[in-house]
Amino acid sequence: MKKWQCTVCKYIHVGDTPPDVCPMCGVSSEEFIDITDSGPALDKELEKKLTIAKESINGECPICNFTANILLKKHIHPISVHFPNGIIPVIVILYFLSFILGNDLFAKVAFIDSIAVLLMMPLVFISGVLEWQKRYLGKFKGLFPVKIISSIFTLLFLATCVTWYWLQPNVLQARYGWLFLLFNVFMLGSVGISGHIGGKLVFKD
Repeated sequence: MKKWQCTVCKYIHVGDTPPDVCPMCGVSSEEFIDITDSGPALDKELEKKLTIAKESINGECPICNFTANILLKKHIHPISVHFPNGIIPVIVILYFLSFILGNDLFAKVAFIDSIAVLLMMPLVFISGVLEWQKRYLGKFKGLFPVKIISSIFTLLFLATCVTWYWLQPNVLQARYGWLFLLFNVFMLGSVGISGHIGGKLVFKD
């Protein structure tokens, strides 16, 4: 049996031929290379292909390239995504507690947490796009469109809820308080989807 590796997401397939479509990132079989005899070290053909692809993405701005390399080497995206992935569930729980118990303190804490996450989102998006372009060659197939779209929806729901509460602090006691909670639930679902796909791409399971 041969071992084939996807040059986009590094998924490894065992079989006589590579899969027609990568089950991890959705690229075609042309993106797979034979690594049967390469051993534990990543083969030079794969490294060469990845290097050529990454260099083709780099722009001409040296400052931009330097900043991008720092963000990638310091793993800023995996660090920054812990803010929305970890804090948004807390925000939703606090809003629900405020709605059920009628305690405005929970809502105020949730609002402050929402602002903190919103301020972090530009870094999350910039570092995420860099990861997508550099590590996954900017392929818009398979899981990547779902992850990107769910991340955008997360930002839209978050910005909407922050603005809504800012303009109407008593929104949870208002007539459409249930709609505000529903927006937060949708936000939680969106961030959950993008976080799950991110973990799937990292751990290959």
